Amino acid sequence: MIGLRQLLILGLFLCPKVTAKNFVVWEETFSINEPDFMKQIYAKLGELQEKGKLEAARREIEKRIIRTLENPQPVQGIIHTETPRTFEFDPTVQVTRDLKDHNGRIFAKKGEYFNPLDRVKMTKAILFIDGDDDSHIKWAFSKQKEHALCLILVNGSPLKLQKHFNQSVYFDQYGILVSKLGIKQVPAMALQRRDEKVLTVTEEIP
Repeated sequence: MIGLRQLLILGLFLCPKVTAKNFVVWEETFSINEPDFMKQIYAKLGELQEKGKLEAARREIEKRIIRTLENPQPVQGIIHTETPRTFEFDPTVQVTRDLKDHNGRIFAKKGEYFNPLDRVKMTKAILFIDGDDDSHIKWAFSKQKEHALCLILVNGSPLKLQKHFNQSVYFDQYGILVSKLGIKQVPAMALQRRDEKVLTVTEEIP
């Protein structure tokens, strides 16, 4: 499974680099005369129950959730690697509020620039692949011999691949990570080399 260190780093990658100012506009307010949203939901559930359709609706919702988990929507705009490239990603962010550790100690103050690699080391390489492409899967297996891996899909079923790799497999929902890292092609790998304060990202042909 992905470790606490990797979760911290991945989470900080998603922080914005610049804090936007909050411009407040004061205007005359009016009450909103609309039905309470929760009351509408309970009314609909009551209607389904009266018609004996509540259990069927619950099963349909479960099926939709399972389908989504088994086959998430592919990340848009990502192609299979045509032109290999290597580049560096600097995870430095400007923090928008004081960051504290588990003991409540502040380790980065609001407004400061903070690089998570100054505090934690990436012990795993992050691999991004198309889980429906056999050549990508073989490529990922070959990387297992070189690195401990955090495997993330941009297409395919993470639940199916977990059995093949005998480890947790994740999906880059909405392409947030590939967008942040600047990845345009897969398979791709991001890792920290020794004590460098950047990640080296490679897009490879499997």
